[in-house]
Amino acid sequence: MNRLKPVEIEKKSSRKPLLVVYGVFAFLLVISTIVLTIASTIKGSEISYLEKQKQQLKLENEELISKTVSSSSLTQISAASGELGLVKPQTIIYLNHEASVASLR
Repeated sequence: MNRLKPVEIEKKSSRKPLLVVYGVFAFLLVISTIVLTIASTIKGSEISYLEKQKQQLKLENEELISKTVSSSSLTQISAASGELGLVKPQTIIYLNHEASVASLR
């Protein structure tokens, strides 16, 4: 009977380190789950902010395209050229001879 008692003591003492290892593992698992949850929440809020910013930029882009189209129409250009004093000439003069303005002769 003396032999059985040391064996039982060894089994009881070997369970404590195993429980400590399992406890540490469970603690690390819980901590890593919390950290991952916080990180995913932060990334989710960043994605939400970027999507809102994308929508605002899309609306601004559409507004700028609309302004560009309206300001580059022929009626707008014609009105702007009249305001600047650019008008169609009354008479057109055609030159038939060659001009030697930039020749080396």
